[in-house]
Amino acid sequence: MQQASIHSGSADGGSGDQAQDKEKLYQLVAELSREETREAALLELSKKREAFPDLAPILWHSFGTTATLLQEIVCIYPLLSPPQLTAHASNRVCNALALLQCVASHPETRTLFLKAHIPLFLYPFLNTISKTRPFEYLRLTSLGVIGALVKMDDSDVRSPPVRILFIIVMIKWIRTSRLSIKNSLSASSRAERESGMDDSVVRSSSSTSLLSL
Repeated sequence: MQQASIHSGSADGGSGDQAQDKEKLYQLVAELSREETREAALLELSKKREAFPDLAPILWHSFGTTATLLQEIVCIYPLLSPPQLTAHASNRVCNALALLQCVASHPETRTLFLKAHIPLFLYPFLNTISKTRPFEYLRLTSLGVIGALVKMDDSDVRSPPVRILFIIVMIKWIRTSRLSIKNSLSASSRAERESGMDDSVVRSSSSTSLLSL
């Protein structure tokens, strides 16, 4: 009887932890809608996105969240030409891109993501030619979003026109990148130390983009 009680208490504790995690997730997603809490929420969600299996559907179906992430992307456009992107601004938009990569890789949301033409918003980033680190990692993280789509076994994503377009984008990125594929992953750690960029976001995006095609 005592042993059963212990197991019951352990199960209740695990259920309580899951409920707390889900509540924390909902809170962070809600904080994306407020300008004063958005940056911190972007950072927290991007770091813990792998701990939340339902993050992608929640992001996609939450009112205004996808629009908020696209706003984070669009507001960087004026900094692309002439190149004025700072490490802080690059880090913030890369956190938003990491969440979009989560949506792009989830089986429930990737087709919706593609049909909404979200990748079109990333092409201005991939077309930049500045060789400073903020731009290098903006391109790398953007490529990670596209790579997350390409590696999925989905007829919509793997159709020849889509794959050809993605391959062209990747070739263009490799040609304009100062970092080679060989040292891009190790360089991400240096960038994190020197510019304060989130290493987990850059490393995850690097792995996805370089292994996808």
